[in-house]
Amino acid sequence: MSSRGATLLRRFVKEAKGVAPSKLRELEVLRAIHTASPDVQMDVVEECIRAYPAGTHPRTELGKYADIALNDLFLPLLRDAALPFSVQRARALLSGAHVLPRTGIVKVFERLAEQNGWTEELRSIVLESDVLRALHASAHDPLPRAGDAWAQVARSEIEATTSAREAWTALLTFLSRNPPAFEPDDRWTAEVAKLRGPLGEDFRSHVVRWLEQTAVSVDVESARAKHNARLLHGLVAMLDARDRRVLVHVARVAFSPIAAGLYLPKLGYRVLRILRDEPQMLAELAPALPRRAKMYAFG
Repeated sequence: MSSRGATLLRRFVKEAKGVAPSKLRELEVLRAIHTASPDVQMDVVEECIRAYPAGTHPRTELGKYADIALNDLFLPLLRDAALPFSVQRARALLSGAHVLPRTGIVKVFERLAEQNGWTEELRSIVLESDVLRALHASAHDPLPRAGDAWAQVARSEIEATTSAREAWTALLTFLSRNPPAFEPDDRWTAEVAKLRGPLGEDFRSHVVRWLEQTAVSVDVESARAKHNARLLHGLVAMLDARDRRVLVHVARVAFSPIAAGLYLPKLGYRVLRILRDEPQMLAELAPALPRRAKMYAFG
């Protein structure tokens, strides 16, 4: 960033409440904000938080450029996997919960938990915050999380049972922590077989009913979506060609054009692997398959 740009950023952070936007060189300020390095951008976000303490009403008191820094920059920064988030920086962001998008703050803490685990320091911060307390609870809940149609059906059925709930919880805990390889190895297969044992044939009937509800989800970035995706991959990997009908449905959803780039296409290839010795089912699926998937299925 140029020294001129840095000076303007410092000025707008310190004086935005008292300076009308017309008195600032708008294009130069915007250019400086958007071309700064991610670390500098995050510094700007933190400075804006300090400049607008709790009680600030964003719609009436935030300066024009502060609002840009706190919203237009903050959420895109979360997609930068290389941007280091420390507990200290996360704590500073939490103090800006009155002006920052709360989903963004939650995502920062989700990333910290994924990188470092639930350390005592991180847990104490989360449990003291109304914004984050639900995050800690959900992070330790292995059941499918409401939001996807299949997950809502699965969760309601598991919560409604008493005799099998412990067995389902044990199985789903393993699946959430140990997603299967594309070709599940013997150790993974043996472990899920042992955990599936107490469920008997109820396992298949329940899972088939859940997977019939599979649909494309537009939310693929949140911790909820990633958790549900791990469970979905695990449950599908536990089925076989006897479940061909529901597997064909899952594959059609997975290879839907609007699913491109999400986790679902990977699920589709997992289904094709299971059905590789079922030419009739593959032929039925063929019209829904993109060219590369057809090459995998029939090549």
